[in-house]
Amino acid sequence: MAITISGSGITSANIADGTITNSDINSSAAIAQSKTASLVGGDLPAGSVLQVVSSIHSTDTSTSSTSFVTTGHSVTLTPSSTSSKVYITLQGGGAWVAEGSWLKMTIYRGSTDIGNPQFFTAYSGGGTINVSHSMAILDSPATESATTYTIYFRTNTGTPQYRWSDKGNPVLTAMEIAG
Repeated sequence: MAITISGSGITSANIADGTITNSDINSSAAIAQSKTASLVGGDLPAGSVLQVVSSIHSTDTSTSSTSFVTTGHSVTLTPSSTSSKVYITLQGGGAWVAEGSWLKMTIYRGSTDIGNPQFFTAYSGGGTINVSHSMAILDSPATESATTYTIYFRTNTGTPQYRWSDKGNPVLTAMEIAG
């Protein structure tokens, strides 16, 4: 028995035996692009995570520099909007600091120190210590261009390690947040 929806001229004749096939949906709705494309980069509510990139640093890295130098640990993200924010975290791994030394770390966006100006500090007053990394910052890059975030470090004396082979690997993550 066919059911007719009055006023629209649509009948159940298009649906045999009460079954809707993929071809019925694909040909009539075009869901893949037309229904979801507008959500990317504009229609999601502020605070929504739009994309995530991360990097694991597995190279032993140390410095004796008293000025900030790169650790070589970076991630690159291309924001979809100039109003987006980027939330950057550094977690895990382990820094090694000798007695009487400081390890100071910060985050750079390109050539700009956004860590204000030394974001993470570890000091050993007695003996060698190992310190897990833990940093986070919310940046407003105001660009739709590829943006690289890099961890920089320095010391006052000695040769602390940002990453050392038996201390695990630090993970740097950048998340684009809808503005």
